[in-house]
Amino acid sequence: MLGQATLRGGAGAVSAVLVRDGALGPAATFARASPARWTTAAGLLDTAAPETPRADHDPMTGAPRGVLIEPARTNHLLASDAMAGAPWQTLAASVAADTVAGPDGSTRAETLTESMATGIHTLYQSGLSYAAGQPHTLSVFAKTNGRERLQLVLPSTAFGVVCSAVFDLTTGAVVATEGPVSHGLVHWPGGWMRCAVTATSAAGGTSNAHVRLRTLGGSSAYAGDGVSGVHLWGAQLERGEDPSSPIATVGAPATRAADSLTYAPPYPSDLHLVGQAPDGTGYPPARPLVVRGRSTAWTAPPGLWSSIHARTAA
Repeated sequence: MLGQATLRGGAGAVSAVLVRDGALGPAATFARASPARWTTAAGLLDTAAPETPRADHDPMTGAPRGVLIEPARTNHLLASDAMAGAPWQTLAASVAADTVAGPDGSTRAETLTESMATGIHTLYQSGLSYAAGQPHTLSVFAKTNGRERLQLVLPSTAFGVVCSAVFDLTTGAVVATEGPVSHGLVHWPGGWMRCAVTATSAAGGTSNAHVRLRTLGGSSAYAGDGVSGVHLWGAQLERGEDPSSPIATVGAPATRAADSLTYAPPYPSDLHLVGQAPDGTGYPPARPLVVRGRSTAWTAPPGLWSSIHARTAA
């Protein structure tokens, strides 16, 4: 997708529009070699075709957030949206398929229910590849179904110690952690929350990842009641410091290609970006991110950008 609209003006004058009001402008070139999910104004996850930019929205308010630019990521969990069978496994729990509407609006979310046994009630996947020295993020969309708390667990065999976070699905709080982790929780419509935990693998290798039920009292091993649990959708394990947009998998890991938004300035230009970086740093119109003096091809950094324009360099 390529536009040629550039205007020559004096120093500081706007010479090209790459993104305006969260939509691609005429001076930008965009590419992405794969489909990718994005959030609509209705708060639902939809899939954009390859080579199509994503004008993302806040899932709770529907407010436009900007053009979503992400690096390539791979989801190493298989059957990300279908957890009721192999390769997923359970202990003292069961999974029912296609029970409620998920964040994409389809009735394909699963329900994890504890058994009446005493022990750890968990859903997990084995044989996952971890890379030593790299951050890994485990995430899932979850919604309470009688059990209020959920724990995401990265294994000690790959991380040196157990790395985990416990999320309260009624309050949206992170109530406990283990190991050197960072964590996040994003609210979605219909009571859904996207929970995520991140840690850096010490040893790498092949191991597992767990989604566990927890009691309000904090116990991970307890006598289940046979009916309580949580709804789940969109499980993801990726190498990176934060959860990226959900990547659907079936029988093999799947990769979402990188978004590429580029501009070739015909003369030296300063690039002004308004929006938000992946780490949450905001760049409002009064204090944009400025890249100065570009005279060669430029690629937009990852983030959510509501406005990008070029100004003639002094």
